[in-house]
Amino acid sequence: MSSSADRREFLRRAGLGAAAAGAWVAPQVLGTATVSAACTPVDKFLQVAAQGGSEESTTNDPNLPGCKPSTWVTGRTDGITFTPDPTTLGAGGTLTITSVDCTPLEAKVVKYCPSGSGSGYVCITGTIVGNDITFPALTGAELAAGCVYQRIRVYLTCCT
Repeated sequence: MSSSADRREFLRRAGLGAAAAGAWVAPQVLGTATVSAACTPVDKFLQVAAQGGSEESTTNDPNLPGCKPSTWVTGRTDGITFTPDPTTLGAGGTLTITSVDCTPLEAKVVKYCPSGSGSGYVCITGTIVGNDITFPALTGAELAAGCVYQRIRVYLTCCT
């Protein structure tokens, strides 16, 4: 008997059933949210203007250069798709990554308030749940002061 058949027989006798036996032999066929055995993870990056626009080549913000994911790389345009159109994100909201097999790991956005103290620039970290990245809505006082979100920067891992 082959070693894989021995494993399946052991699991069957242990009462773990066919699903567990299949998980040991071929985890990619179970349809779980875990990375498939055939997946090769690749780092990808997304930069988009929060006040409208499509994906841009990745840069460092000249006004707040540290406002970027920790693994940020400049000069990349990786073809990441998302919704909604970013024109709705200048005051906060949720960006959903729609690229298949891509998961956001870290996201930042530069908030600019022209009447703020100091330079008026602040770095905000997005909250990631699944493929949704949420940036807090600007308050009425912030909107009245002319505050806006500027560039959104997202670090992702994608399967190839």
